[in-house]
This record gives sequence, C-alpha cells and structure tokens, in this order.
Amino acid sequence: FASDMKKLGVPLEHAPQISELLKLASTSFEDMKMFSSCIEEKLFKIEVSRDRALTYKTEECQLTAVDEVYVEQDDKGHIEKQICRVRVFFISFLTGMPQVELGVNDM
Repeated sequence: FASDMKKLGVPLEHAPQISELLKLASTSFEDMKMFSSCIEEKLFKIEVSRDRALTYKTEECQLTAVDEVYVEQDDKGHIEKQICRVRVFFISFLTGMPQVELGVNDM
C-alpha cells in the first residue's frame, strides 16, 4: 500500500518506522494466494483502538480506490466466469482522538 501511495506522488512523511518480523515463501502460488486472502480477511475484522492521542505537525487523509476485475472467456467470447471487487485504502494522520466515518455510495 505504501508503495502505491509513493507512485501517486503522495508524501508519506507521517509513516511510522517499521521492522520486518517475518518472511514467508512457498513453491505454490495458489497456497500463497489463499494465505494472503485469509490474512487480509482477518485483518479487516480486527478492532482498532488508540490508547493515547497523537499530535501531528500536518493533518491529512489519503484515500485510494482500486477496481479489480477478473474475467474468463471461452474461444467464442462468451463470459464463463467473472469476479469484480473494489478495495478502498484509507490512511489518516489526525491529531487527537477524532471519530472518522467513511460513506461509500453504490453506483
């Protein structure tokens, strides 16, 4: 995600320092894809809390929406399978303990 934001030319001066704790590998692409999907699903369900207020020199919110489409067609051009999803990545650096709400309209 951070690399996507850098590609957009958005400064990430507020990003915390991180340390790599673990590297994973497999000879099976499908296993890694399934593992990644499971981890992503669990992370989406984690409750987030902040026990202390932070202060930033500059407050900002950044949002990136990613449309993903996967289509399988037969040799005649008929669609046999299609999967679509939209992922929204949101990162904010706000002083204090504000309530943030994100509304998404289905179009």
